[in-house]
Amino acid sequence: MTSKSAKQTRRAFLAEAGLAAVSASSLLRSQDANAQTSVPHSAGTAAPTLEAPPNTCDCHHHIYDDGRFPPPAASANPMVSQARVEEYLLLKRRIRTTRSVIVTPAAYVTDNRVTLDAIARLGPNAGGSSVTLTGVAFLGPGTSAEPGLGP
Repeated sequence: MTSKSAKQTRRAFLAEAGLAAVSASSLLRSQDANAQTSVPHSAGTAAPTLEAPPNTCDCHHHIYDDGRFPPPAASANPMVSQARVEEYLLLKRRIRTTRSVIVTPAAYVTDNRVTLDAIARLGPNAGGSSVTLTGVAFLGPGTSAEPGLGP
C-alpha cells in the first residue's frame, strides 16, 4: 500500500516513536545525573539502591566552613575540608533526603554560627543541635542565637 495517507501515517508513527525514545532517554539521563556527581567524603557516585521515602531526614551531620567561620583558637579538634553547605547539598541531592539535622562540630567548641548559618541556608526543613556552655540545645528553623550561647 503506497497511498499518500499510508505514508503520512507511517511518518507520523515514526515521528512519534522518535519523540518518545528521545523523551525516555533524556528522562533516564536526568535521573542518573544526580547519581553521577562525585561528593566529597562519600564513596562512589551511584545513586542509592533503595529509594528514600518522602520526608527522609539526614539526622546527624556536620558543616565545616573555615573560610567563613574560622574555628576558635581554643579548638584542639581538626577541621574537615570540603564539608560546607555547598558540598552537603550535593550529597543531599544524591541520596534524596529532604530534611536534615546539623550538629555543631567539636572543632567549633561552643561557637554555633556555622550551624545557625547552615540551618538558615538549608531552609525550613533543617534544624540543628548546638553545643552550649551548659549542655546541648536544639535549634529549629528560624532560630537565632548569639555565638556560643545556644538558642
